[in-house]
Amino acid sequence: MTAAQDTQHIGRFIYATSRLEFELTLLLRLMGQPGAEPADLAANACNAQALFGALPADDGVKGEFTALMDGIVAFGEQRDAIFARIADMEAEELASRNEKIAAASEQVRHFHALAEAMVPGNEGA
Repeated sequence: MTAAQDTQHIGRFIYATSRLEFELTLLLRLMGQPGAEPADLAANACNAQALFGALPADDGVKGEFTALMDGIVAFGEQRDAIFARIADMEAEELASRNEKIAAASEQVRHFHALAEAMVPGNEGA
């Protein structure tokens, strides 16, 4: 793989991670945490899990959300190590991680839409 391809994969990884941080921060802000810091991914996922758990969602939705947040916590805890070794990562591994991060961002957007209707004071907004 060429250096340009490596740089492209690394850029996608960083962008996908930033998008996930942003989506989770938006969800936290919706649920009353305006000071959420995007870089605190694992802590934000734990906070989001607690806040979403207090919403009137059914148990199935809460279970899906918990599973997603557990995955984001695990990723957040691994992220610093990933950034430290990203230059040595195989292209296939990096591409796989990029896909998982993008899928998690999509799921966070989905739960944001669900939470929007359930957050007190946000009905009909």
